[in-house]
Amino acid sequence: MECIGRAGLYTTAERYYGGDVHAYMEALRDRQRRGEFDPRLGCQVQRSA
Repeated sequence: MECIGRAGLYTTAERYYGGDVHAYMEALRDRQRRGEFDPRLGCQVQRSA
């Protein structure tokens, strides 16, 4: 499962952030703080309680 998750991380970063994993992670953290919908992910990104 870890390998699948890692592959998905790098694929998404490559596809939408020009391969910049740090920019992708920062965008996820930013959306998580605001609880915004991300159409590329198809879900609400929220911090768990």
